Formats: sequence, structure tokens, C-alpha cells
Amino acid sequence: MMRSSVTPPIEQQLYTRERRGVFRTTEGFDTVAASPGLDPSFIKKVLHPYCVYDAPAELTGRSEKDETKFPASIHLLHLESGETILGQNVYQSADFTGLRSAFFAHNYVLSPERSEEQMKQGGWLDAVFATSYDIEQGTVLPALAELPVSPGSGPDSSPTQVLSTLKMNEVLFKRLLYAVMQSVATRRKVYIALDLPAEEVTAGAKGLLRLLYTALPYAFRRQLGFMTFAKEPQAKKGIHVQFVERGTLRPKDRNTEKDFTFDLVSGRVTHADASVAKLPYAEFAWALLQEPAAADAFYTFADEMLSGMEPGRELSIEAYGELAVFYGLEQGMEDLYLDNKSQVLSGLLTYLKQEGGSRQRSRLNELFLTLLSRELDSVKRENVPEEDVAARIGEYFSVAAPVVQSWIVDYFIYGVNNARAQKRMRAVQELYAVLDRDPQLNRAFFDKVLANESLTKLLFEPYLDNQLKRTESAAGVVEVIRRWVTSHPSAIHYSFLQERTANELRERLCSAPNPVQSANEALQRVSILDQVSADDTYDTGITARIGQSEATVRPNRKGGSPSASQDPAYLEELTRLADKLAYVINLFMIQDLDLERVNREQLLSIDILQHGNEVRDWAARQGSDVSARTNMMLAARAWLSGEGNEEEALEALSLAERNELQRWTRRWLAGELQAHPGIAAYEALPMAFYRGGSGSNRLDYPGLIEFIRTNASRAEGLYPFFEWSGDHRMFVRGSNAHKGYADAIVAYFKAHDREAFKSKSAFKPYYARASKTMKPVYDRAKTELSSPLVRMLTGKRKNLFGLILLILVLGIAGGTYAWMNNSEEPPAASPPSTEEPGIPAEPEVQLAEQIAYMIPATEQEGTESAAQLVIRFRNETGSTEFEQGSLQLTMKDGSTQELDATGQWESFNRNEEPDTQEPSDDGSGSTSEGSTGGSSAGNAEQTEDGDQQADSATSGDATSDPTTDATTDTGTNAPSNTASGDTDQGTDADQATGSASPDTPVSNEQDTDATTSSQMSIGEVDRLYPYGLQIVLPADIDAESIASVQSTQGGMTVIQLMPQPN
Repeated sequence: MMRSSVTPPIEQQLYTRERRGVFRTTEGFDTVAASPGLDPSFIKKVLHPYCVYDAPAELTGRSEKDETKFPASIHLLHLESGETILGQNVYQSADFTGLRSAFFAHNYVLSPERSEEQMKQGGWLDAVFATSYDIEQGTVLPALAELPVSPGSGPDSSPTQVLSTLKMNEVLFKRLLYAVMQSVATRRKVYIALDLPAEEVTAGAKGLLRLLYTALPYAFRRQLGFMTFAKEPQAKKGIHVQFVERGTLRPKDRNTEKDFTFDLVSGRVTHADASVAKLPYAEFAWALLQEPAAADAFYTFADEMLSGMEPGRELSIEAYGELAVFYGLEQGMEDLYLDNKSQVLSGLLTYLKQEGGSRQRSRLNELFLTLLSRELDSVKRENVPEEDVAARIGEYFSVAAPVVQSWIVDYFIYGVNNARAQKRMRAVQELYAVLDRDPQLNRAFFDKVLANESLTKLLFEPYLDNQLKRTESAAGVVEVIRRWVTSHPSAIHYSFLQERTANELRERLCSAPNPVQSANEALQRVSILDQVSADDTYDTGITARIGQSEATVRPNRKGGSPSASQDPAYLEELTRLADKLAYVINLFMIQDLDLERVNREQLLSIDILQHGNEVRDWAARQGSDVSARTNMMLAARAWLSGEGNEEEALEALSLAERNELQRWTRRWLAGELQAHPGIAAYEALPMAFYRGGSGSNRLDYPGLIEFIRTNASRAEGLYPFFEWSGDHRMFVRGSNAHKGYADAIVAYFKAHDREAFKSKSAFKPYYARASKTMKPVYDRAKTELSSPLVRMLTGKRKNLFGLILLILVLGIAGGTYAWMNNSEEPPAASPPSTEEPGIPAEPEVQLAEQIAYMIPATEQEGTESAAQLVIRFRNETGSTEFEQGSLQLTMKDGSTQELDATGQWESFNRNEEPDTQEPSDDGSGSTSEGSTGGSSAGNAEQTEDGDQQADSATSGDATSDPTTDATTDTGTNAPSNTASGDTDQGTDADQATGSASPDTPVSNEQDTDATTSSQMSIGEVDRLYPYGLQIVLPADIDAESIASVQSTQGGMTVIQLMPQPN
């Protein structure tokens, strides 16, 4: 298109059915005349599609001939290129031939500049159009300087009357306004079917469009396209509102189902609910209809405020609702603010926070300042600000001028102080939270607070206290203080800051799930706390504070004003603060660290322990308790780090300190044995059982072996450990194992691993490749585990005489048995022979130091007595290890249970009881051991001779098995002169009592004969084991399932349960 560089003219074009046209030489529909400024291709591609008219069915159905009754179809559309097309199509009853009907179209084409002027002036609907043209006048039309309009064609009726004529009310009009605005914004169409005769549709459409234009802001007017009449709803590009013939808006029409439809005949409206009539702008637009003169002022205001905002906001009905409120506030309507302060301020900030927004939208900025002044006056009258209002004012701080920023700081100082004075602590926290959102506002606020001593106490100290309490870690506490002393250098001079920081730091360390890691992280933060001077200096030592060995070289941070960061007094205070925090952390690590919560890796990572001499000097200045604790932890580090001086370090500790250290390390060494058995775990074990001194008992070897056995599987734990220990100096001397260690190994095999030397044992490969130090120990254990006969046959030459003696005794016993069986009558009883056997006496067999048995639960005359566990001892001191702590009960299925026996035992001493006692009612030995019914006095067969009584108590019936010619012992467990073998091996007496110790271990796998032989009388038990303890068993423990008992107080003695004496 051609345009004038001065004033773009208004081009025009005419279209109808003629003998010829501009683009055709034959008769038909064509452009018959056009302005020379219109490009032919523009006419054919853009204008021709809008040159169309379909007569209403209502008129053609009754064969109406009066063309004035046919409604004109006025259309307006704005092209993407910026031009605006305003045109009209009218019905012609006859064409140039007079034989057929036709239509006539007249279009104006306006430039963007012309369109903008016309949009603001109005007059689209008052334009004058041609309805006929004589082609003989030529095909060229002049361009127009102005759009021709009919004078005095404006509305003569009020909006209410116009709507009433159209059978519309206020609510329906607001719904239509919403639909039209949404149509422009979303490209959805609006179809309107007026309840008017066809000949009145155009007039009604023009009246409704005038009201819509009055209520539409300029941004919508610039894009709105309409058509005042169409026979059927049909989407056309650029047309948003289309008036159609009544009866053509059919329900569920797929062509219109997604569009807005207003069928005023049936009252059916789609996609515009009644709720939209309550939108703020809908209410405001209705008010503008009543005062059309005020509309242009508002639309100009809205255009200015929306200029430069994000794209699409100018077509948001919500945005115009906000602007309507702002405009009303400008006009003095204060109720609009009082009813919704937060939303008003938030809406203003939307426009002001845009880059350059406060300058570009000065009217809104002035409005915000007016409201801010109002809020400041309110807090000065001791009112507490609303959190939402304070938040919006806080947001404004970043765009406010310096003087206004000072007002905002005053606003928050008054607000926080008022809330605190009224004890509205939640409001205080909310205001502080607003300050925290904007670092600039926070800094300005506290700069002013810290400059005033009374404000510091009122507003700074509670805030800091709350901030420290909300930190989750020790490093977080240090970081909070670092921010304070760097952003507010004056804060470092307040003792409150230093004291509260130290207290909170200690609390965080105490509650940390991993205190060592937490302390190390905090120390790392402390190490850079005083690096805030302007000069780039570096700290690579630990002289300032112990525990910062990792000298991270980094430039010092700048904080506060440059002058403050270079102030020597400030730097001195900063160093003092860092030293104090480091002291708190180090003192916690030494004095208060719970060693039960620390493992090997964590201990080795404690930074302060890496500086032994310095730490000792530092600890000595803190007092004896700290010094002792430091020595213990340094000893632990030397031990666990493998530095090689662990023995020296442990020797330097007191016995109590060493015991505590060993108890602590055994806890996590047990975990290492279970998770990762191997050399790494074995290397730390010896010191956990170190006794000190020299010789074969420098370690608690039995305790060490029992510890490994308990905490690791035999195949994965003890065997590899024995193999490893064969080359370790703590277990061997020269080419031999320490005697104490060898004894402990032998005792282990005898008590817990009697099957180790059998052919299919897991120990076999370890035995086969045993070193020269361990092989003799294994051989000794294997020998002592073998039977007495095998030991004599495979032993040394000195046992040969014992073998001959055994054969002789067996022969005599067999002959006697045979002779007695062949006798018809038993011989008369004769006094026992006083002659000693003609054989050397065997060594006296050692009795076990203790026995244990169970008294089952009984019920007499409706009264139940619970089951009791009884442990009997040969001497009075034997019960010491059982009186305190817990018992470990081993069940027959191999499982274990613990019984807390502290304070539950009942002791008794048979030596203190009278010589004669009344027997129990039932005559049985099932009564409590503490009673008299089961004492030895009930045995009427006692003799006066002590030696004879002992022989009677310990002798048994010996019978010979004719098939095996062997003697089966069915007597009691007292020592027998017929027993043979070494006295330190498991004897019949040991098996009878069930006692197992490092010296006299007993296998858990006793055979049936051994079990039978363990039956003893109550008299024998009272004589041999006069001292005892008994305890009532809880109901949840199955007494019949208990196989053995063992004290948990460090002893290795395992007592196998024997049958109850009878």
C-alpha cells in the first residue's frame, strides 16, 4: 500500500454486481471502483473476502421485496499489518439487469495512525457508507482526509433503556463485557442472537456495541473486530463479535461449542458464568456507563500504567480491576484501601518493581508513598502492623529513594517495638521474618538499632537469641555470627553476642548426631572468622587456637565498611571471639565428648588430638580433670593410629582411665569383628585387654579369646586370629607362645571347641599350616581333649605303668563280677577290708568349685512355687562373681538369655545349720535350698567317722558288663580311686558337677552315661558344697530348657546344669 508521508489518507473501495469491474471485463461481482492508493492484490486478497451478504431467512421466507427492511452488515477488523478495515454490505433487490438480487459493499481502509485517532474519538458506528454506484462515473475513487460520519447520530437513550430494549440487564451486560474482553485476549468468538425482528438487528447491534465500546479500555478497542449481522454464525478472521439471525444459535452446535454464545431469545449463555459479573472491573465498567465522560480519563491512566509491562497484561481483565482501584484511590476513595490493604500494596508493587517503574509510573509511586505515610503514622500511634502490610512495605525498600528507605526502617523499628511491648511475640517473629527476606533492609534496620544502646537490648538481643536457637548445627552457629560481625562490625563489641554464641555452640555440639564431624566443621568456620581485614593475609599455623591443623590458605573476607575491617580494635575483638569459640569447641571435644558415641575413624579425625604436646600444655592449664581426659584420648589416638607407642601411652594412664578406655574401645571393636574380621580388627585388639607389666600375663588372654568368640563366628574369627597372633610380639616370646596365652587357647578348645581336631573340622587347615609357635599349643590341646586311654597309649613312657595298673584293675574287677554271678547265694556281708590295695595311689581328683541345678516349680494345696536356680560352692568366696550383674543362660537349643540377678539372690550356708533338722512334709528334696527340709540331716545313714562318711558319700555301685568287660560308673560325682589319668583333665567329678573353667573345662556334649553319673544325694551336696545362692526364675524363662549358666562379670566359668539332688 502507498502512504502519504504527511497525513495518511483514508482509502475506499466499492464492490457489487455490474457489467464489468476493475478486475473483470464481463458481468458479475467485482470491485467497481477503488482509491488509487489501494494495491490490487490487497483488494482481492484482503477486501474481497469481506464483501459478502446473505439475506436473513426471516425476510426471504416471506419474499420481502423492500430492501430497506434488510439489515445492513457493518464490519470492523484490525489487520496484523496495522491497517483497519471499516465496511458495510447492504442488500439490493435488483442488480443492473433488474432481474436478480444483489448486494453492495463499501469499505474504508485506515492507516494505523488514523485508526488510533478514530479509536479514541469513537465514531466507528456513525460512519456513512455508499449504497450504490454508477460505474459509468469511472473506477477511481478519491482518498479521504476524514472518515465521513452522520452528525448527531449518537445514542439518545440511557444505557439502561438500551439494554432494556434488548431484553438485557446489568448482570447479562457484565457477562457479555467479560466475554468480549476474553475474546480479544484468547481469540475465542462471541456470537449474539438479539431477540429482534431481522429488520431491527443492525440498529440493536449498533446500540449494544456503543455500550461495549464505552466499557472497553483502549487496548481492547485497538483489536476488537465486529460484524453487525450474519445469517449464520461463521468464524471470520479478525471478527470477535458477530450478531446473527435469531434461531441460528443451536445448542450443541460443534461450530460454536467452544465459543461464547448469547442467545437472547432463549436466554441461553455459554462460557460466561454469572460469577464473572462480580469481577472488580465489571463493577467499575458499569459505573463508567453511567458517567461516560470519566471513562476516557481512566483509559488514559490505564494505558500509561500498562505501558512497558509484560506482554499480555494490557489484555487482562484482572489488571484493569487493580488499576480501577488505584484510580479510585487517586480520586480519594480511601475505603478501597482500608478494605484490602495488602492486595492494594501488592498490586502497586507489581508496577513499581519493574525496572524504572517508580519513575515511569510516578502516579502509582506517589500513591504508594501516600499509603506508606499513612501506615507510618499508624505505628507511631503504637499500633502493631499487619504482617501482610509490613511484607509489602519491606518489598518496596529495594525501589525506594534513600529518604523513603529511612522511613521504612523507622516503620519496622516502631512496629517491632510495639509488638514486643504488647507481648505479641508472634507478630514480632513475623516482622523479623520480613526483615530477613531483604538483606539490604535487614542491614539498614540493624545498623540503626545497634547505634542505640536501648534499641540494641530491646530489638537486637532477642532477635539474635532466636536466630541462634533456630540453627541446626554448630557450624551454623558460627556462620550466623560471621554474618553479623562482617555485615555489622559494631556488633562484635557486645558481650551478649559472644556469650550467647558460646552457649548455643556448646548445645549444638552436645546434641549433634555426629559430634566429631560437627565440631570439625565448626572449627573450620572459626578458622576463617578473623580473616576480614582489607589486606590479604593468610593463617597457616595453630598458635592462635588449637584444633585447626588444616591450614586452608584463603584471602581474608571483607565485612562491614572498609574502615571498620581495618580498625585494629575491631580486628583484635574478632580474634578474641574466634579464640573463644575455638576454646568452647576444643573443651567440648576433650571434656564432654561421649566416647560411647565415637568410633575409630571419628576419634582419629579429632583435629585437636593431632597436636600432642600443645594439647597437653593447653589441657594442663584447664585443670586436672581435663588433663586426665586429654591423656586418655591421646593414648587412644596413639593406640588406634598405629603410631607404635601404644603401650607407653597406656602405661601412662591410671588403672581407672585405662579400664574406661578399654571398655569404650571394646564396644566398637566388637562391631568391627562382626562386620570386617581380619588383620585391621586384630591389630587393635591386644591393647583392649592390656594389663601392663611384662611376662606371660601382660594381656588378659582368656578375656581376649572369649571376646573374639562372642563377637565373631569361629571360622571367621578365632582361627584366623590364632594364626595371626603366632607372629605378634604380644603373644609369643622367642619361638614359643606365652604360657598364659597357651593356657587360654587350650582352655578355649576344652570348653567350647572340643570337635576342632576331628577330621572334618573347619580348624583342620589352620592346624595343618600352624607356625612353629602355635603348633605345640595345638598339639597340647589335642592331647588333652583325647580320652585317658588314648593319652596313656600315646603319652610318654612314664604312663606305661599306669596302663599296666589299669589292665590289672580291670582284670580283677571282671573276675570278681564273674564269680559273684556264678554264686547261688550272695555272700554274707563282711566289714570293709582295711587293707590298702597293693597298687600305688592315684593322684587325688580335684572337685569342681561349683555346681548348679534346677528346683522345678511345684503346686501344693493350691499354692504355686516358681522354679528356682541353685548354684552351690565349695568355699565361701566362690559366690563373689555371681552376686552382682547378670547371668547368661544357655538353652539346650543353643540360644542365650540374660537374667538380671543383682539384689535377687538368696544365700545360705549349710555349715551354720544344726546337726539335726526336721524333714519336709513330703520327705522329698524338692524344697527350697534355703529351708531345712533338704539338708543332709535327713540322711539317717550318716556315720560318725568322717573318712568313712566321705567314702560312703562318694562311692557308687560298680557293675561289669559281661559283653564288654568294662566297668560302668553309676555312682555320684565325688572323686573315685578307680579314676585314672591326669588330675588337670576333665574327670568324672568335673562331669558330674557340670563346672567348666579355664582349668577344668567340660564339653557341652556329654553322653548319656555321664549324665546319669551326675546324680548326687542332697546329703552329698550339703557336705561337699555347703555354700550356695538361689534365685527365683521369671515365668517367661523355661527352666527345663536351661543347659548352662555363666556370669557376665568377666568370668569364663560355664556351669553345666546337673540333675536336682535327691
